[in-house]
Amino acid sequence: MDSFVFTRHSSDCKFKRDRFCNRCNCPKWVEGRFNHERFRKSASSPQVRDQTTIRRMPHAPPENKRGGG
Repeated sequence: MDSFVFTRHSSDCKFKRDRFCNRCNCPKWVEGRFNHERFRKSASSPQVRDQTTIRRMPHAPPENKRGGG
């Protein structure tokens, strides 16, 4: 499973140009592949340590599937 954490910044966030910036309280998301299918899932937390836990869950079912693969 390949995945990464990114941030969906609000329009007034000073870090809005950097989707990999973790220094704000904007919502964090996890995107990657699980069983050769792409997924994007809300981390349900703006905290980086919580997202890392979600990324490491090998049995996490993919949600919000996107095309491809």
